[in-house]
Amino acid sequence: MVGKNREVITDYYGTYRLPVNFIEINDQIVISKVIRKCGLEVGDIILTVGDKSIDELLDDRRKYISQSREDTASLFFLDLFRIEQKNTDVTVVRRGNTMNISSVGSQEDISFMIDTKSQELENGEIYYINAGLLKYGEIDKIMKKWWNTKGLIVDLRNYPSSSLTYELAKYLIPSEKIFATASAPNRAIPGEFYYIEPMISGKPQETNDEVYKGKVVILINEHTASQGEFATMSLRNADNSIVLGRPSAGPDGDIRIFMLPGKIKTAISGFGVFDPEKKPTQRVGLQPDIRLDPTIEGLMEGRDEYIERAVELIIDGI
Repeated sequence: MVGKNREVITDYYGTYRLPVNFIEINDQIVISKVIRKCGLEVGDIILTVGDKSIDELLDDRRKYISQSREDTASLFFLDLFRIEQKNTDVTVVRRGNTMNISSVGSQEDISFMIDTKSQELENGEIYYINAGLLKYGEIDKIMKKWWNTKGLIVDLRNYPSSSLTYELAKYLIPSEKIFATASAPNRAIPGEFYYIEPMISGKPQETNDEVYKGKVVILINEHTASQGEFATMSLRNADNSIVLGRPSAGPDGDIRIFMLPGKIKTAISGFGVFDPEKKPTQRVGLQPDIRLDPTIEGLMEGRDEYIERAVELIIDGI
């Protein structure tokens, strides 16, 4: 059973799921968002679900669910808290106290997106862009209106709804630059691979328009994947950009879907993706320029520490 086949995974682990999202903080699983009322709270450290400890749950999931990085549990966000029955006991540490909670699961689809809307910050000195909520053609309107701001925050913690890889890059990068290289299999010689044409973004050479002069802070974390990673690789070519957050998920590139015996659907990367120096990105993720780990205190206070730090970097001119 692998991550692409939701039906097989659901049948095996259960149709209910605790309606929460989580992140890893200091090797602990911490609730970061409660999507439906279920007895759990933001900031809860999860110790057990049902009769299994978190370590047992993770070991079990790793047997059957593929993931692009072995060093993080966050990529199990869809399946770590799957349960067979609607109600289950959960042991948590809440504000320093260990307690047992009777939690309620849900069969509804759960959205794990960051839902902060694109908006101006700091009295219009900064504009925040949520890449997951962009509409087609919106980047052109944003850049026209907020051209003279002190900085942009580009949030790639969601999967982009629009291709920033090229659309935004033309406003930030003065000339075409390589942002990624790729390899493909030689179909004539199984096991042999070759490099294909590098991927390029930025302004075409015949364009003389100016580029955006403000600071650009790109937010990434372990949920930044595929198209989000492409966008990060492209936009970090801007001279005034900085990548803030935690390493990305590492499944950069497209996929090829195929069937295993038993009608189990799975997928594998369609080609290799490397940075311009041909260092790997798949299974390791993109590395931020500045690492930022959220805190339990910040979660409980309802703060987005990524955005807070990005604002500081722009205001301080770092």
